[in-house]
Amino acid sequence: MKEKKLDIQSFICLEALVTTRSVTRAAAQVGLSQPGMSNALARLRKALRDPLLVNTAQGMVPTPRAIELAQSIRYGLQFFDAVLADHGPFNPAEATGEVTIATTDYAGVRLIPRLMYRLQTEAPGISVKLRLPDPQHIKQWLEEGECDLAVGHFPRLASSLRTSVLLEEPIVCIARRNHPLIRKHLTKQMFTQARHVVFTSPFSGISTLEVTVREALNREHVERRIDVSVASLLLSAPMVAETDLIATMGRGLAQHHATSLDISIFPFPFEIANLGMSLVWHDRTHESGLHRWMRKTLRDISKPDMHPSPANPEPKPVTIAH
Repeated sequence: MKEKKLDIQSFICLEALVTTRSVTRAAAQVGLSQPGMSNALARLRKALRDPLLVNTAQGMVPTPRAIELAQSIRYGLQFFDAVLADHGPFNPAEATGEVTIATTDYAGVRLIPRLMYRLQTEAPGISVKLRLPDPQHIKQWLEEGECDLAVGHFPRLASSLRTSVLLEEPIVCIARRNHPLIRKHLTKQMFTQARHVVFTSPFSGISTLEVTVREALNREHVERRIDVSVASLLLSAPMVAETDLIATMGRGLAQHHATSLDISIFPFPFEIANLGMSLVWHDRTHESGLHRWMRKTLRDISKPDMHPSPANPEPKPVTIAH
């Protein structure tokens, strides 16, 4: 090490380069200038006698040696984080920092306003960065620090991740009032005859909600007519309110939309599992005082009797048809 003149900062640069596969993005992540990161890459190549990242038509691609080193560096950095972590009492009023949360639109509407009110009043030095979750990469993101927490409906997660159920609620259907096909009740026959808007995913083409719905329909050997697929669940309700389409979602979000849109809510006409919203994290942040406090806060605001803020103390009652 002494002869090669590499230090911890050099290894941090290497990990960022392999993760981002870009000198520009790696520089921004570490807090260096682009020339500074280029110089770091040159030093690393010379010391390790490996190109580390190679320019291709698809962009910069790490070599096998670089990938192996980056994985070891991540484990080393996690170890130092644990050693240097402050295990004393956490004071949210004086704390500073940023927490990155991968959360669905659904969880964002239900919980994030409440979370931001709590931060505003109890931990004003803590900021939040939100991003949409890709269920297929949640484990990798949490391991590598791309996000610190994930919140959403994740029925299939790696066993190595830590999880906590925040809430569960029924899956329901929504339709505009005076829908020409649906009267007082949404029957199985009406469901199959209706035209549907479904929530897919901005990443994999199928959302975890849609996986649950399809599993329920497959058990009944039922097919739907899908007229439109959307990459954001928040787009479904406005379409339903203005058309003869119907949509499927969790009851809480349906009730949220029903306070401002002219829609009706109906029980899902087939047997289906509840929609569970989970909090997911990795051992990397398990002992951090900030993250322990953030996880507890998210659990607190998920309680049914918890309201967002004094500015919105009581939601309007919404009737669900039976």
